[in-house]
Amino acid sequence: ATVMVLDEAALPLTRVWCLFEVLQTFIKLDKCRSTFSGLLLATSTGVLNYPGSASVDAAMAVAERLAGIRMQDAEASDQRDKEMITDLVLKYEGGFETMNRFIRESIGDALLVIRSHHDQQFQRLA
Repeated sequence: ATVMVLDEAALPLTRVWCLFEVLQTFIKLDKCRSTFSGLLLATSTGVLNYPGSASVDAAMAVAERLAGIRMQDAEASDQRDKEMITDLVLKYEGGFETMNRFIRESIGDALLVIRSHHDQQFQRLA
């Protein structure tokens, strides 16, 4: 798995080298789905993809930030890095649209894990 540590503003996803890591994760997941866990999103309260590991508030803050994120807007301190990584993304089928969807699906999946866990907790207590 690739673990990406996010703050509530999801700042790593605004940096082009983190976009490169997302691209590599997507490619590896496409090739090794049965043996690779994909993208794990970690916050200060835990891993969003693991039941009971992260707070709902942290998950919602990250989800709100990622809902409108556009990976093509990622920045780099060196323009050559941005150009190189942009070229790599564009060579992959679907380019930025595919990467943006992958990020949104990853957070969506994590939110479903959190929701399911909390629903079970509420049912147990009711």
